[in-house]
Amino acid sequence: QTPEGVTVDGKTGKVTIPAKKVKDGSDVKAKDKKGENTSSEATGKAKNNPTTPATTPDAP
Repeated sequence: QTPEGVTVDGKTGKVTIPAKKVKDGSDVKAKDKKGENTSSEATGKAKNNPTTPATTPDAP
């Protein structure tokens, strides 16, 4: 079972965590557990959320 909002692609094993659930630039660690078997810990770094550039209205 995965935490709320976390998805795992059954074909590739790619794990996706919603941007609002992890701090930009933080370390992310995961383990897979099936029955009594547990995988080695995998570590990655969270990417920064995309930002929307500031916009200014056109002059009249």
